[in-house]
Amino acid sequence: MAEDIDEECVVVAAALAAAVAATHDGRHSRESSTAVWSTRTCPWDSVRGDVLFCGWYRRYLRCTFANFKTIVGRIEAKWTDINLPLGSNAVFDIETRVGVTLFYLTHEGSYQVAGSFFGASKAQAIAHVDQVVAILNSCYLESTVRLPQTLHEWHVVSMGFERVCGVPNVVGAIDGSLFPVHRFADYEGWYCRKGFPAFNMQVKKIPCVKGISGN
Repeated sequence: MAEDIDEECVVVAAALAAAVAATHDGRHSRESSTAVWSTRTCPWDSVRGDVLFCGWYRRYLRCTFANFKTIVGRIEAKWTDINLPLGSNAVFDIETRVGVTLFYLTHEGSYQVAGSFFGASKAQAIAHVDQVVAILNSCYLESTVRLPQTLHEWHVVSMGFERVCGVPNVVGAIDGSLFPVHRFADYEGWYCRKGFPAFNMQVKKIPCVKGISGN
């Protein structure tokens, strides 16, 4: 009889301990948040697939809406040649991964910045860029980028440069200059190596175009 009572006491004590633990478990009675560390919204969700936002594509991806769609189509065509097929539960499709890559390659920001612009993390942005660049290098680089292969071809480039710029025996040139500007209210990142806020202007000279300015 005494053993039965002891067993009942043990069971009651265990149940009481479990009830107390559940009552004090913060997971079931969370306090309201005091700070927000991340957001699920991003500009990409509002503009993707809409030709009316062609200006947005030019500004942030450095290409027209039509060109972006062409790039996406070419990447999709070769995706499984280099990468594994996307799973049914993949959060980001190929179009978004191309967008992350173009944004990263055309801006001075970090992977973190490029990813957040499309709702992706830094690790995801790194993976997306690696996947897209691998396709570009393996499937399109050789047919798209070609340097002169013979002395005659180099001579043709040199003659074209001389015709446009007036300087002989040159196949290409690049130079840059710093232009001082008044300091902005948000001036961080605008100071140059010489210690004053400035625009960094870069000019490239190639035979077929007089000058292409780049930032």
